[in-house]
Amino acid sequence: MADIQKNVNTGSNAGILDEVYKIFYDVNKKRNSKYPSKIAGPIEIEQFDFKKIKNVDQQSFLDLPEFFLDNANYKDSCSTISIENATIIDYASPKDNIKVEILLTNSLKKALFDHILKKSPDFVILTGILVSDEEKLESVLSNLKKEASNVKFMLVYDTFQPTLYHYNGGNNLLNDIEDFDQQKIQVSQFINTQIKCPHLNILIGSGASVPDIPLMSKTMKEIVKNPKNNDIEKQLLSYLNLNDEETKVFSKYFENENISDDEWKIVEKYDYFSNIEGFMSYLQQKIATAEIKIHKIRASKVFEKLKSLFIETIPKFNDEKYLGKVSVNYQNFYQSIFSQRQEESPKLNIFTTNYDLFNEVALEKNEIKYTSGFKQGLVSRFDINQFNFRQVDERNRYKDRWQPTTKEANLYKLHGSINWIEKDKNIVQSNADDTNIIIYPTILKHIETAQIPYSPLFRDLSIQLQKPNSTLIIIGYGFGDDHINNLILQNLSHQDFNLIIFGNIEERKILELKNQYTSLSVHIIGGKIDWKTEAYFFEYIVNELLRNSNQQQDKFFMTGGFND
Repeated sequence: MADIQKNVNTGSNAGILDEVYKIFYDVNKKRNSKYPSKIAGPIEIEQFDFKKIKNVDQQSFLDLPEFFLDNANYKDSCSTISIENATIIDYASPKDNIKVEILLTNSLKKALFDHILKKSPDFVILTGILVSDEEKLESVLSNLKKEASNVKFMLVYDTFQPTLYHYNGGNNLLNDIEDFDQQKIQVSQFINTQIKCPHLNILIGSGASVPDIPLMSKTMKEIVKNPKNNDIEKQLLSYLNLNDEETKVFSKYFENENISDDEWKIVEKYDYFSNIEGFMSYLQQKIATAEIKIHKIRASKVFEKLKSLFIETIPKFNDEKYLGKVSVNYQNFYQSIFSQRQEESPKLNIFTTNYDLFNEVALEKNEIKYTSGFKQGLVSRFDINQFNFRQVDERNRYKDRWQPTTKEANLYKLHGSINWIEKDKNIVQSNADDTNIIIYPTILKHIETAQIPYSPLFRDLSIQLQKPNSTLIIIGYGFGDDHINNLILQNLSHQDFNLIIFGNIEERKILELKNQYTSLSVHIIGGKIDWKTEAYFFEYIVNELLRNSNQQQDKFFMTGGFND
């Protein structure tokens, strides 16, 4: 928490302004906020710079009345009322005998104007999201000055102090570093070292493709909210097997009703009721085992409908999204990674649960040779052995050791892909418009191919992580696949294995990992940059943390990568 702002006001108003500022500072301190913040103000309107708070989603101090009631120093000096959904605190300074009115509101309606005119306080302190809208605030102040010209108006708002964390061995390694730039440098230096690890593995989850591809929680919410999908909702409730209390929370969540903190714990427990892949597996099992024909038919219809709706959210090969900002993030990411790896280094292993083609586009834009497991030919069929091959210089075939001629990567699409098609009982790679797309777990209904390609893909994940001096960097993955989780966590007993997770330490599964695995091989990196940006966001990692770890790439980032 920043120190109290000194001498922010002068003249006859200084005493009361500093006194009110101290109140807001104490409120903020009592909150014991997750992230440090600093109170800016109170500042007189004439001294206020709107540019400083433009687009700032600052806090509203709605807990201020409670603070006054609980604090012996203030409770006898104020009274609280509610008008037009606004909270008004009339505060009389014991020292200066000056009346202050504090408005906790995001709008000023006529009833509030009338109240101000009637009470005629010396000062009106405006707080809340009102100050984040410059146009609205200027309009409000113009009207107030016309009708209450004798009243002095001031603003109080939060400014955000960005901070990073790097948990390792149960401790935050950045805890004693107050300077944010120094925090970034330390995190970037750590990442830079790990990128050069001999056996580097990267796991990319759906979070990296946001917002071009919505998270499953958003997709499922849109599906369930649609009245046309009541059949899906009914089967989903059967899959979740909720009790009465949980079913009520389910309904409130999908109807966008206010949810209490305890109810949010239920929502998070069930991963926002959005495990589409698990739900589809349940439907397939029901189709295979249902003894009553009508139950089998209903489950089959819901499965095909859900699959179709889900696939609609994934851009096909020629979609313009592969030319946009998210695609550039992927391109910049791999350019930065490969700029620090030598051609003779082992192939980079990229594992992803995503069905989109952002990884493929980025690798090709960077002219990185890669395989996703398909053997080239008239028909591009899946062949797990493709991951074992490398390109070498044939001119050196008489040397004892062949030298790789290019930087390469293996791209393991653990859950399938938007361009994987089932054709004649084979899995082929094609960008043709085809409805028989192979995404998890659709392939499980075909007995002949039940083990291909998923079984060899997961086997290779296990093999690669067990190699000496291996590092796994996880970005955008929410640990929603228990099979993947088990393969990762079983390697934590190896002393030369490092697990680096970019994630939110407050999310249930990440917090459980932090508390359960205090090994020095586990690293959790994240933090809050501003009101809208988390340090584990893919874009921030690429443009800030990776950029700092490799300063020679400034020119690349300034020019936007290799995006055509």
